[in-house]
Amino acid sequence: MIDSYKFLEKRLRELFTQFPKSNIRYEFISNRLTHLIEITPLSFYHSDRYKQSETDLEDEFELMFPKENILFISDESLNKINEPNLELFSEIHGRFCLLSGNSTQSATYSFLNFSPEFVGEDNYALAA
Repeated sequence: MIDSYKFLEKRLRELFTQFPKSNIRYEFISNRLTHLIEITPLSFYHSDRYKQSETDLEDEFELMFPKENILFISDESLNKINEPNLELFSEIHGRFCLLSGNSTQSATYSFLNFSPEFVGEDNYALAA
């Protein structure tokens, strides 16, 4: 049997493929058995095609996992994603490496609308 996280991860990747200009963030809140899914930009909520895809996903999820909750939110919602389990962004592209144990994986992205406010703090320890 597939667990809810794996189901949503697969389905959110499919949704992202259907709507490649979307940004999708997902977080599971275990103490409330709630899956938060943030879709941006807000314009997707005005698309009949997107609304139908979201409804289909909700219906399928509720049938498969009746004891858990799924909640779609926008960037204007009161509920916020604090520690995302999955993030799929259409606007962030570039090259990065993931270091894990003895293996190295790399992927290619390009940066559009890059904002330094998301980079983090300055650290000059390696500058010397």
